Amino acid sequence: MGLFSRLDACLGAAVVWLLYLAASPAPMHEHFPLNIFADLTLKCSPEDFSSGYWEPKPGQQANATSVEEIIAASGWTGCASMREPLWHLAASDERMIQWRGSASHYTYVPPPTCQGFQPPCGDEFVRLLVERGGWLLLGDSVSEGQYFSLSCELHPHVRAEPDWSADPSDRSIPQHLFLDKFSPLVPHLKFPPGFDLDRTPLVTFRRTDVIMDPDELVEVFAKAYPERASKPTPQIKDIFGTSQEVFYHFPASEQLEMFTSPPPLNYGLLVANSAAHWTQSVFEALDGPDAIIDFFAHATRSYITRITRAFDGGQARPKWTSAPRYSSRTSSGHARRVVFRSATTGTDDCLSSDWRELGPSREVPPMNANHWNWRWIWRLNEEVANAVAATNHPMIHYLPIDRPALLRGDAHVLFDCVHFAAGTGAMETWTDYIANFVYRERL
Repeated sequence: MGLFSRLDACLGAAVVWLLYLAASPAPMHEHFPLNIFADLTLKCSPEDFSSGYWEPKPGQQANATSVEEIIAASGWTGCASMREPLWHLAASDERMIQWRGSASHYTYVPPPTCQGFQPPCGDEFVRLLVERGGWLLLGDSVSEGQYFSLSCELHPHVRAEPDWSADPSDRSIPQHLFLDKFSPLVPHLKFPPGFDLDRTPLVTFRRTDVIMDPDELVEVFAKAYPERASKPTPQIKDIFGTSQEVFYHFPASEQLEMFTSPPPLNYGLLVANSAAHWTQSVFEALDGPDAIIDFFAHATRSYITRITRAFDGGQARPKWTSAPRYSSRTSSGHARRVVFRSATTGTDDCLSSDWRELGPSREVPPMNANHWNWRWIWRLNEEVANAVAATNHPMIHYLPIDRPALLRGDAHVLFDCVHFAAGTGAMETWTDYIANFVYRERL
């Protein structure tokens, strides 16, 4: 028997809450919202979670004829982000609306060994983001898709900034979801010290394609391969050559300063992802996939070392964390955590009608094309796993949870085979598992 949809789970939780209130003599505000999600225990490793399958949701499939019906079929009431919503929802072509509604009619079913897992309800999710700290998403455009999905999952309780209605072209600008002051949850939430409705994001996405700034990568390269770096001063061309490919970057030092800053910022979780842009067309000066993978391993280890220094302090603490402002905990005292989400490949020929009509696969489709780094991106994921394992820090985790999305070759956006359509469940499985992993006691 499969899991119910997120909407069904939330309705079930609401029934439990109402029954609880009916039996309790205390006023309503003392119980709202009930910790139905966070108080459960999780016995489900990321590997267990990822070994499940997709099945149709219970009930009759909705025949979507509009964007609003696509959003409803996805279990949402709307989406806060207005940055290219039709692109993210794969709803810009009226001829594809019916397919898009069908793509939301599936739910992911973890195996029986995955015990205690359930999708978070929007109301409870908002409470956890307020009280335990927001999520900082750092990654490429696929991570931006997860951010957009979160803007729908948390609707109508959040508002998005900035306003993209005039010009959505600058992808380097941070995107935020703030608690809407008009949300009916506001009077019932326990706000941590320093929380500001106008300045404390519940979710932030910052585009960074190659984990660090080019200058930081040059430093890593010169230290790892001193014989190959330019003398006397290492150069960016040592890594990128004459590549003209555009990618977005954000210094790791600023990433971690942002993550560990005190209020009004109050992040409790950093979700990092980097692999898709580590290609031969970007790292043109490196000698093929093996050299890129080896350098990626050095960069990832350097990045994780920066995180551990920020968390642990001591003599190795970087200058930017030496001020009293720095803290490895949120303002409510919860330890900050970092999770690295495994990167996904695309799907061969996903735009064909055959793929669209097949629905989810039972096994990950074979990779025949040689696009970008699709054939060896698994090796990049492996290097992240190795770096996290070698660090063995209790607050830094690697989550290999890409398989559920890779089974959804039918769920890509309309114009490429890399990005997934928000609301199909592909990216939502990442959010669901990460929330279970970080908020619930694990056995």
